[in-house]
Amino acid sequence: MTSTQPQKLPIGTTHLDTSLGTTIRTFIALRWALTRANMRASAWVIVSLVIGAIMQIGMMIGCYFFAEALPSLSLHLLGLETTTDVTLTQHGALRIASAQAWGLELALIATIVALIILLFQLMFSGNGSTLNVEQLSLFGIDDTRMQIGVFAAMLTGFPSIIGAVDLLIVSSAWRWYGIGIMIVAFVCALLTLIVWVALCSMIIALVATFIRSTKSKTVYYLVVLGLFICIAQLPNILMSFSGAYQSDVADTADMANLLNISGAYQSDVADTADTAMLSSVLVASAFSTASQICSWLPFGAAMSIPAHVVAGEFGIVILKLAISCAAVALALWVMMWCMRYTRLHAQGAQASTGARGLGIFARVPDNTIGAVIARGAVYWRRDPRLMLNFLMPVVFLVIMGAQAYSTGQMMIMWMAPILVAWFMSMMESNNVALDGTPFIFQSLSAVPAYKDRLGRAIVNAVISGLAVLVCCGVAFVVSRAWENAFSAQLAGVFTCVALSFVLANAGIAQMLAVLLPYPTASIDKPFASRQGRIGAQMLFPFISMLVTIVVAAPTAAISVAVLTQGWSLWIIGVTAIVSGVLFSALGVWLAAIIMRARELQLVQAVTNFASMR
Repeated sequence: MTSTQPQKLPIGTTHLDTSLGTTIRTFIALRWALTRANMRASAWVIVSLVIGAIMQIGMMIGCYFFAEALPSLSLHLLGLETTTDVTLTQHGALRIASAQAWGLELALIATIVALIILLFQLMFSGNGSTLNVEQLSLFGIDDTRMQIGVFAAMLTGFPSIIGAVDLLIVSSAWRWYGIGIMIVAFVCALLTLIVWVALCSMIIALVATFIRSTKSKTVYYLVVLGLFICIAQLPNILMSFSGAYQSDVADTADMANLLNISGAYQSDVADTADTAMLSSVLVASAFSTASQICSWLPFGAAMSIPAHVVAGEFGIVILKLAISCAAVALALWVMMWCMRYTRLHAQGAQASTGARGLGIFARVPDNTIGAVIARGAVYWRRDPRLMLNFLMPVVFLVIMGAQAYSTGQMMIMWMAPILVAWFMSMMESNNVALDGTPFIFQSLSAVPAYKDRLGRAIVNAVISGLAVLVCCGVAFVVSRAWENAFSAQLAGVFTCVALSFVLANAGIAQMLAVLLPYPTASIDKPFASRQGRIGAQMLFPFISMLVTIVVAAPTAAISVAVLTQGWSLWIIGVTAIVSGVLFSALGVWLAAIIMRARELQLVQAVTNFASMR
């Protein structure tokens, strides 16, 4: 008689059902369980959900109106008047032509939206995601099933559901072609969403795999944020240059009519008008070419499939379906490869660094204030959250330069240094939370509060002041302020006002940092937003800007008096500098008093913020 011994299972296996369907359901349930836990853990999640719900309602309304306007846009592409009855385009050749126009428009828009979403994802770089394959790999789950489970969980999260609703609303425009075509459009919209999630996740996985060192991450975040700012401001810049060009054309034509000039000059005017018309034709041609290209790219290929179904081009339908499915399969394979590559090369990603001496600490006074100055300067040099401020001068110089060119008033350039001085205090007004654990160590070292706040104010004033002076130099050259005494005097006044903002912000920021600290991302993940922190990160920085406007009241009052009484403009500049120095000293003094009274609370707040990262 033989006794039955329980069979030993291999390590990593259990008696539970490990089928793919069970894994997918488990990951989806885990995703929503973590989401509910975060909602109970942080009130900022509720605030962010309310703000997101309001924005989503606006998005749904916008998608509905776009779906209603889509037939009119198609009539423009077909060269028909907007007053043409839409129902006439549902018969004969116009039915196919209008469907193709719809497909091209939707493919182009889908590609643009996908690229915008990808840019946002690159900024966050996978930070704050609820499920992380690197953490889940510790539980011995098969790589393929784990990756598919995480992908399914992403498709059932809040962002995917919101995107699906918006795409379905836009796809309802196909109801003009019957219920069957609209159902096809709905299926293609969901397929488009799957492609978006897969490709965005793939690119983020590649970025997280190959950009691992601190220096490369810093450069990466600077490039991505700079690209985001440029794309956000591109419409304004293009409109400014377009408005300036149209204004030149109109002024030239009006001058010709006013003077009744004939002959060669009128021919030049006609050539200018023809050039403007030709530019419009080229823009329309570029739009058509871009739409054709986007209709074959994975991001927008599925959105153009209903047009081919209407035209009976089923071969193209199969080909575009294959493109979309192949893109999803490739994305899943690349994500699994990135996971295995990270697992094998995790140790090699840590670069060894040797001792480099004291660095900037050897070039500052050998006292407490000097040490605080050196530590603050190191943060400005190495912390990507603060290094992003160095993009402000470039951004505002480009924007104000475009505005100056479009209006012909080159003195508008002097708004750039003032805006730079205004915006560069946003991050510094939360320097306690940005410090994190070093602030706790500094508190344990009994560093006097006044010396700490004074040192941080000096660093902020020096770095911001240098950035403002560079902007002032560029504005002086571009505006040609040296050509007359009045312009040179205005340039000096604007420089003093900008420096007064720098001085005032240096002190006010120290007071707000100890009075109203708010959660922030870690230095390794400068765009992370776990547990709803993005609500605080978006709203609180503007408090320092509003306070700065209040402290500029004395300078504004003196400016009104100078302009009404005809006094010298230099009075405004001197008043601005004196006001900036006084408010800077007052801010540092109040910051030291508040810090001494709330130091234990600040340590507790910093500890809580660190636990949320």
